[in-house]
Amino acid sequence: MVVFHATPSGKRLNHLDNPDVQLQPSRQGNHGSGNYFSFSATAAHDVYALRPTRDGYRNMIQRLPGDEYPPELKDGLMETADYLSELQRGLAIDRNVYSNLLVDFEGAYREGQLDRYYGYAFSAGEGGGDMTGLMPSNPYRTYEQVLAARDDILEDFGQIIAYRADRVKELEENLAEFDIVVDPMVIPVYPAAQKVANFTPESMHRLGEDSGLFADMLVRLQNSDEISDRQINNLLSKLSSKGDSFSAEQFYDEALSLFQGTHSMRADKFNSMLKEAGYDSLIYVHSNSVPNVGVNEFRSPSGQIIPVSARDVDHLALVIFDSPDTVSGQKTNTKFKHTNSTEFDVDENRLFGRGDAPMPRGVAGHIAGLAAEGKIKDIGDVDVGSFC
Repeated sequence: MVVFHATPSGKRLNHLDNPDVQLQPSRQGNHGSGNYFSFSATAAHDVYALRPTRDGYRNMIQRLPGDEYPPELKDGLMETADYLSELQRGLAIDRNVYSNLLVDFEGAYREGQLDRYYGYAFSAGEGGGDMTGLMPSNPYRTYEQVLAARDDILEDFGQIIAYRADRVKELEENLAEFDIVVDPMVIPVYPAAQKVANFTPESMHRLGEDSGLFADMLVRLQNSDEISDRQINNLLSKLSSKGDSFSAEQFYDEALSLFQGTHSMRADKFNSMLKEAGYDSLIYVHSNSVPNVGVNEFRSPSGQIIPVSARDVDHLALVIFDSPDTVSGQKTNTKFKHTNSTEFDVDENRLFGRGDAPMPRGVAGHIAGLAAEGKIKDIGDVDVGSFC
């Protein structure tokens, strides 16, 4: 089986440039700390390789040579990168809201999704000029007036999103002056997870099971000092509300809601219980969104053509936990190797193992051969199913 890891720092994972590289785990993710992989190369590229996380930007800055980049300069770059990451997340939310308004304007309005639009109407922009001049400040007072102004609102909101995209580009160009640039890469990896918790929608469970994933985790949830008996009863009630069976995905989502803290913190707490039960990884269907290029595009003040809506990308993901005391008591990054590795040594931390072969035939070798023959020009030309 081959899975794919995407990174916006491609050079760092290049075997020739950095043969001893270790793939570091994400410290904050939808499913807690760990190494994240996708079963789809295309999804990995579109969702992760092109969009650095806050930690991704910070790692790029930390790797800058100290003799050229003193601590005070790195601190300033960190602040810029943090702000850029915040704007990028906001821009992704804006595109999702715009898409929801297109599909069901009234329903999205009832759910309060126009709050972001109105928030911009009363703000002076975010660090780069006054956006209030782009639109009227909420002239739509009644419910009927808002619905009647649908087209005007979508036009105004599209202009705001294009404006914010300009601000993102400006900050990206500022960081690029200091060699903080996106270098997308998708790498094929052989995983060696030993006990995987399956939380996909297709995996079904029943109340009363005395063995398996649900039984393992229910006991630990019941014994947790953080979770009350009332919460457990509510959990069981929700799981049984639609019949005798329920999906592992539903159980996972409901179980995380029992904990306190951010989503990532709650996932880490649940993962600790999974590890206690002997699991070293999980699979889950990730739902992400990316800009819907070629659809609903606006011209920004700087002249960019900006897609202002989003399209959904659902893909099966594997998360290998990052604890050194998992099932085998070994470091996380011994549980997977690049397909270029000549051996899979469980005592070896490096992504490429100890193999020095430039390109074994295998999966990566076959992909390289297709590229050399001109049959692959970008990631979209790779038939993922051929390599699984």
